[in-house]
Amino acid sequence: MGKKKVKGSHEDSTSKSNHTSRLISHRRVVLKCDLKSHKHFLKFRIHHRTNKLVLRQTVSKRQIMVHQLIKYLHEEEGMSYRRITKFLNRSGIKTHTNKLWGITGNSVYSVLKRFKERDERIERENREYTTEITDFQITGLSN
Repeated sequence: MGKKKVKGSHEDSTSKSNHTSRLISHRRVVLKCDLKSHKHFLKFRIHHRTNKLVLRQTVSKRQIMVHQLIKYLHEEEGMSYRRITKFLNRSGIKTHTNKLWGITGNSVYSVLKRFKERDERIERENREYTTEITDFQITGLSN
């Protein structure tokens, strides 16, 4: 049993050029003639880069305060990551998941690392890029 032809599908009895004209017309480009009558068309490549689609995670005020404390203790006081871990656990300051800090100091290092990565990511998000249109070609329509 053969496939049923659905009107408007790729298997419709209409030609591909009519399908293309339907697609183009849905994007607010109105064709004044049939695509079959033209023997040439323009090909080009568009390079567009944007950071507008990046999801930015929110950081709580508490996380910012803990980060500033860790940064101060490490950079200004010269404390190692392990000493900072012990200090935070003794002081009752827990991680953002409400757990004790790991004894190796890796979680303290991670806080500094992740905030630095976040700052770099925000800087990249705010950067504007130019759109490039290249590879212009006028090509003949082949049947």
